[in-house]
Amino acid sequence: DKGIHLNISTMQKTLQMVAYLWSDGPWRNSYVRLGWDPRVAANAGEARKLQVIDFRDRFYRQPRAYFDAIEEQRSGGIVDQSEGQVVDHHFRTPPVNRSQLYQYTDIEDSVVQRIIAETDCVERITWRNGWFTTAALRDIRERMAVRGEVMRRLQQASLLSLPGPSESLALDGGQCSASAGEQDRPAGAVPPGEPRGERGGGDERRGQEAAQNAENAQGNDERQVGTLVSSSSSVFAAAPSGN
Repeated sequence: DKGIHLNISTMQKTLQMVAYLWSDGPWRNSYVRLGWDPRVAANAGEARKLQVIDFRDRFYRQPRAYFDAIEEQRSGGIVDQSEGQVVDHHFRTPPVNRSQLYQYTDIEDSVVQRIIAETDCVERITWRNGWFTTAALRDIRERMAVRGEVMRRLQQASLLSLPGPSESLALDGGQCSASAGEQDRPAGAVPPGEPRGERGGGDERRGQEAAQNAENAQGNDERQVGTLVSSSSSVFAAAPSGN
């Protein structure tokens, strides 16, 4: 027997036997099983979860995103920012395209799913919104925009890790290993209770001072990263209303 080699062409031919493709509208680029019409009111409860949203990430509206792409083209780099990147259809990572399609049932976000569950279907379906109200779609887009921004901030925060000992930088703020008294003590001063005769020479003292300055700088970087992640978490917790 000849083996069946599964590929996109084979799957498309197979799907034509059991489903038809929507070219536009609320179920854009989606396959619908034969004999089932998502436009019928009796199927509205299931059909609206299968609708598709064309999400436009605000990140790509910024001038820096445009000029970065132009610079990459001039330098012979990647022309398409999505090239080499896997598209996450569950919205667990930021979008990699200016326009990215998501099916509502696949979006892994509790706020989005709550809005879908608590929103009543409209009486008459529309080509633009399907079975959803305009207000519900606006809240869903706003929630996705906020979460996309938070995920990008977290990615940027992870890039702030320093080489060496600070590669395991704790994103909860961290603490500097030096005490407040040591930070405020003048350079070269002997700590209280320590005999002066036990202190090393000038070279040893300068080496200790350099090590102390490095620890203080590392502590400042940790506190800045902790502040960034804390502010991102507060934005992520803000959810739009379901009305």
